Amino acid sequence: MQAIFQRLNRDRLREQFRATARMNVAMDVNMSAYTKVDVMRIAKEVGCKFAFGTDAHSVAGLETIRRANEISELIFITESNLIDLVKE
Repeated sequence: MQAIFQRLNRDRLREQFRATARMNVAMDVNMSAYTKVDVMRIAKEVGCKFAFGTDAHSVAGLETIRRANEISELIFITESNLIDLVKE
């Protein structure tokens, strides 16, 4: 998987993430999958919002959400960078 991420054109990623941000589509940070921090930083740079999930298929799989704080710190995500999933 690392080889795939190394081949991604960073300028193209910025373009795609800008479009994503304009459409108000959140980036799903799936704790059970490989999280590429530098790619997620690009998304944050251009204004993307984030949602954290586990993709759990069992109760034990819910434990992966504990990595969310670690990933948030690495990407410098704050509460203002999270998508509001609750409509009032």
